[in-house]
Amino acid sequence: MTENSAVVRETEQESREYSGSFTLHKNIHSTAYEVVVYFSKTSRETLTDKIRRMIQNEARQ
Repeated sequence: MTENSAVVRETEQESREYSGSFTLHKNIHSTAYEVVVYFSKTSRETLTDKIRRMIQNEARQ
């Protein structure tokens, strides 16, 4: 199995588990970054809830 075929299979699996996605592209100096964000079909937590929870957990440490 090549690396590309593994990526295709992984992408097919993700498409069944997630709905909607977007990709962020950012160049910093000579390095290019790509971040892919997926939204779970079964999630009950909003983005606001998730960020609030992350901030609260970080504040506790």
